[in-house]
Amino acid sequence: MKTSISLVSVVIGGYFLLTISPKEVASSVIHRNFHERIEFDSGYKFNVWAPNANGVSVVPTGGNPSWKTTPLVNNNGYWSAEVSGVQPGNEYVFEITLSSEYKSGNETVSSTFRRIDPKCSDISADGTYSIVPEAYTFRNARVNIDEKKAFVYELHVGSFTAEGTFAAASDKLDFLAGLGVNVIELMPVMHFCGDPKGWGYDPCAPFAVKPELGGSVGLKKFVDAAADKGMAVAMDVVFNHASGDTLLKDYDGPTTNSADGIYFYDSAKGGTPWGPRYDYSNAIVRDYLVSSVEALIEQYHISFFRWDSTMCIRYSGCSGNSPLPDGWRLMQDGNRVKGNVSGVFTVAEDSWGGSPDPICSDVGDTSASFSGVQGGAGFSGKWAYQWHYATLNEITKGDNTQIDVSKLMSACATPPGGVNMPHSGGPGLVLFSENHDTASNQNSGRVPNMVDDGGGADGMYWAQKKAMLAMGMVFTCRGMPMLLQGQEILTFAAFDFPVPPVFDWSRTTSFKGMVQQTTDMAALRVSKNGATDGLAYGAYAKVLAVSHDAGVGAVLRSSSAHNGGDIIVVYHYQKTTIQAFALSGVPQAGTYAVVFNGDDQQYSSLYDNACSTQKSIDIAADGTGSLCVPPMSMLVLAKQNS
Repeated sequence: MKTSISLVSVVIGGYFLLTISPKEVASSVIHRNFHERIEFDSGYKFNVWAPNANGVSVVPTGGNPSWKTTPLVNNNGYWSAEVSGVQPGNEYVFEITLSSEYKSGNETVSSTFRRIDPKCSDISADGTYSIVPEAYTFRNARVNIDEKKAFVYELHVGSFTAEGTFAAASDKLDFLAGLGVNVIELMPVMHFCGDPKGWGYDPCAPFAVKPELGGSVGLKKFVDAAADKGMAVAMDVVFNHASGDTLLKDYDGPTTNSADGIYFYDSAKGGTPWGPRYDYSNAIVRDYLVSSVEALIEQYHISFFRWDSTMCIRYSGCSGNSPLPDGWRLMQDGNRVKGNVSGVFTVAEDSWGGSPDPICSDVGDTSASFSGVQGGAGFSGKWAYQWHYATLNEITKGDNTQIDVSKLMSACATPPGGVNMPHSGGPGLVLFSENHDTASNQNSGRVPNMVDDGGGADGMYWAQKKAMLAMGMVFTCRGMPMLLQGQEILTFAAFDFPVPPVFDWSRTTSFKGMVQQTTDMAALRVSKNGATDGLAYGAYAKVLAVSHDAGVGAVLRSSSAHNGGDIIVVYHYQKTTIQAFALSGVPQAGTYAVVFNGDDQQYSSLYDNACSTQKSIDIAADGTGSLCVPPMSMLVLAKQNS
């Protein structure tokens, strides 16, 4: 325990708690103890928060365990007992007794009922009992995020393979590593209600890993296997609501201030379109949610978090209506954890932009605030929805002469929604041309299908060209690039809600050119060969050219303000070859080698292979030069050392 004049930092069981005032220490220590299960040599210490209970016991429910039902001891609403003989794999529940039966809707509930352990790591598929987890020893340390060279791949375990498990997904990690992925962002895998192959945004038990996917050990093995190949694993966490069928509902019976029990707000603040909202005003509930993040870092080696719909954490109306200052406190608490573990990155799904952006301002930044709560939310970055729509709405236009090149170049150099972020002017944004929401049957669908509505022939020129050009902007504009599974194989089928189609692995062969094009663009972004450091995350950017008539734009990227490693990225949005496009305003004279040509026929037989003989261009001392620009393609040139 570290102390200062007015603040205390509490560490229990290896987890950093929170920085709090001394008078809060006693109660906060109790809170955290009751959100951990403590293992000792001969068994476990079970504990649970049930302030309305008259009695609580832990009950073994399956097999022939060597321990029996044991009553827990009450300490101001926190119940605990050390139980000897408990073994991994044992099944158990908490049996809770109230003073009388109660009504739940039209149903009368007995005064004695059973509940799962709210912080169990493993759970039965039907959600009726908890399971003591098996041990797993990691081979590898947690892989930290190098945010300057991160390439994120959004993966849905249930549909990535036909089996829909961590083990089956692990068998495909060589493919992702070959693609250049270094961060695998998993859609929610903590226990959710409904179809095990569903999206996962119906959280039922925030600490337990969905058993049909492989449970806690399956997730740990997947993370370890990814680390073998140098890939970090990111987790999508859902704290803005719980499922309407959440296993935490009426946990210790009904309460007078909430229709859903101790974990949830009253009806005035608790309703969302998807289920009840956690009660952020209760420090115990906030601590419970934050503890799940800590567990993912410490127990599962997760190093990247995407917080789902933070608008619905800070507003009860989810769209700027009725602010929830305690929701802001939850986000601050969660990001304080990040601040005490090196290499952890957090991203908000949020559209707020300010000067600077409070979502991405530090928790201790006194210039930032929300609804009377001082300090920023503390996120490292956010999903770039404004950038997504600004770019994709242009690229997918049916009339290419109407594409606003100026708007596209501006978005590339100074991404909307990020220019005022406190991360070097905007690179805290995660860029994407598709994500699970935008590519779904509830929205626009996949980019190839937006271009070629209805699918048509999968090899259609425009579908390939526009999808790859949009992806090219993701990799070369200012921000952190992210792809949704299937973009690299030119998937037409929408990412259906609630259950998406299975990844079509046959297309990795039939569309191997698209896979190679994706791989080559990713290699540029992470500067795999050391020649394109100017594309590094946080780099300097300047618009060099905009020609609406020609449909051409160009951006300079550099690791610093044209102080070496300069990269020129040229984007062409029309189906013509321009033999001599004039550039000007290039800061560094010299030879620039062509390191990528998006019209290369190695990627598709439908491409023209235009400008293939152009291996380099020369920029004169006055910053001018001329180059051949292929049709509907991206061209990347790298400054050569003298």
